[in-house]
Amino acid sequence: FVNLWNSFLTDVLIKVLGSNKIVVQKLPSYKIYRAQEENRYNVGNEDLDKDIDMWSNHHKDEEYPYYHAKFDTNFWLPLMNVDSMNTMYIEKEPVLIQYGEFIEFQGNTTSHGAKVFNESQNTRYSLDWRACRYEDYDEALLDDREVYLRDNKIQKIGF
Repeated sequence: FVNLWNSFLTDVLIKVLGSNKIVVQKLPSYKIYRAQEENRYNVGNEDLDKDIDMWSNHHKDEEYPYYHAKFDTNFWLPLMNVDSMNTMYIEKEPVLIQYGEFIEFQGNTTSHGAKVFNESQNTRYSLDWRACRYEDYDEALLDDREVYLRDNKIQKIGF
């Protein structure tokens, strides 16, 4: 996978960003968005979804708790065809792309995320990552922030 990822960066992403020198996260994040039969319907509480706003997980990456730098550009690549029930939404508009396509967007200033529940029959698998042109990378915009890890411990990390 690392070899394929590096080839993708040098063959595709440098062209998309318009620079021969880029800064990119080491490996993409891998996301699994489970199909309906695997999520809320197995909780055992039919009233659960009545109390949840379907857009409650939408966010901007520059805000708490993410704090991504303003120079980051987001990329999203589903590893399958997506539909309006299992896709990502940008400003509450579905991103309907096909297997093999990816999108670029400004996740720092644009609200994005999936619906809280994947109501399709298909589990979605996708990759996402952040990158920028080397000349846009600005360490002066990075600082130390406290972030909450999954085990609720606070850790100070440099951004």
